[in-house]
Amino acid sequence: MAAKPDLQQAEGRCAYFLPAKRRFCKMLVTRGSKYCGQHINNLGTDSARKRIPCPLDPKHNVFEDQLQKHLRKCNARPRPQPVYYSQGINSSSPIKHVPCKEELQPLAEFPVSVVEEMVHKVSTAYAKHVVTMEKKCLEHLSMLPVLRDPTNGTAALKHLKQQASILGHLEQRGLLSPHTCYVEFGAGRGKLSHWIQEAMTGDHGNQYILVDRANCRRKMDLYHKADNAGPSFTRLLMDIEHLDLGKVECVNTCTNMVGVSKHLCGVATDLAIRCYCAAVTKTTDSATQSSSAEDHCQVVPCLGKRSNEDIQLPAEETKRCKTSTSEVSFHRNGLVMAPCCHHRCSWASYVGQPFFEHLGLGPVDFHLITLMSSWAVCGTRISDDLHSNCRGYKPHPREFIGIQCKRLIDAGRAWYLKQNGFEVTQCHYVEKDISLENTLIVATLLTNDLSVCCVHNKN
Repeated sequence: MAAKPDLQQAEGRCAYFLPAKRRFCKMLVTRGSKYCGQHINNLGTDSARKRIPCPLDPKHNVFEDQLQKHLRKCNARPRPQPVYYSQGINSSSPIKHVPCKEELQPLAEFPVSVVEEMVHKVSTAYAKHVVTMEKKCLEHLSMLPVLRDPTNGTAALKHLKQQASILGHLEQRGLLSPHTCYVEFGAGRGKLSHWIQEAMTGDHGNQYILVDRANCRRKMDLYHKADNAGPSFTRLLMDIEHLDLGKVECVNTCTNMVGVSKHLCGVATDLAIRCYCAAVTKTTDSATQSSSAEDHCQVVPCLGKRSNEDIQLPAEETKRCKTSTSEVSFHRNGLVMAPCCHHRCSWASYVGQPFFEHLGLGPVDFHLITLMSSWAVCGTRISDDLHSNCRGYKPHPREFIGIQCKRLIDAGRAWYLKQNGFEVTQCHYVEKDISLENTLIVATLLTNDLSVCCVHNKN
């Protein structure tokens, strides 16, 4: 239900009425003025001082005679980048992909014959490469009290059920463990990290990194600032595309690293997958070099270490390798992600490009598939009379086509993770009435704490 308009203008505040917010502007005004500085300029009201758009961010404007002073403190000003910033490191290729005309046009401009042909291709690929997902709606003991709290509204309860199920999957795959660095991509308020910390009662030497490119209010970080509130949260205000996770200091202080996200939008899911895999590989490579230098041992790549050629050892040496590694405590790295907004994916950043190319699908095909993926959640399935921009497909068949498109995109992501040594499963982690975006990607990587199998030289 829409909020009632606030027609009461506060004293000493701007007299400009904001239609979108259905209230008056709350900015202070100078003595003798009716409007704030922003709306004096927008309304063209005469003023002794001229206001101009800020050259750093045209969304706001400033007094022309105070421009230089404003540029020194503007929130949009360039700032020194941290050591873990690397321009475009998680992009798919150093060569920027330039989309053609067809990659930019809406679904309504594609001929019906092209759409029908693509629907057939998607159905064929779906039947061949996408496995049927089971429903695994889990809970975690630490969240049962809040889930049973009758004061929670419907919207809050939906989010809590999703977070509880993600925690249940983390526990089921052994990813709630000590000395682990938890990285939440697209963290927002950081509620998922908050509940992970609540589930890990006591001091386990864990670290929590929250990555988001925008700041937000009412962050859960505030709950973890007190001395007795457990480990603190490290918030990285950065686009995932430029994050070199392996260079973040607290990542290297933990034995394990687990990436999590809830409803990471479109292209950000691909950037996060590539960011996490690169960090795991870098950590593995560092451990390999350290082990080789200290123990003078021959290194044999294990699961998760990317290598084109594995060293072939005699049976006796392989047996010694297995005996040696059995004496080392194993730990898990993993990635648990609930993707969403597949219509906002882009070919330039998609991790499953080789997977799609193997299916005979290119950038234009991918763009069309992303457009059709919105049919799964667009809401028109409730009426058989709505066919605009949907190429004449009935709502229920159209919804299934959208689901096939989403699952095919996720299949490419699973393929990429498997190529990096992960064991990947997908499931429906909540009911559809909780969220239509109810798919969870769970990837685990079992390694030892040196990330290599070592065979000592006989000499």
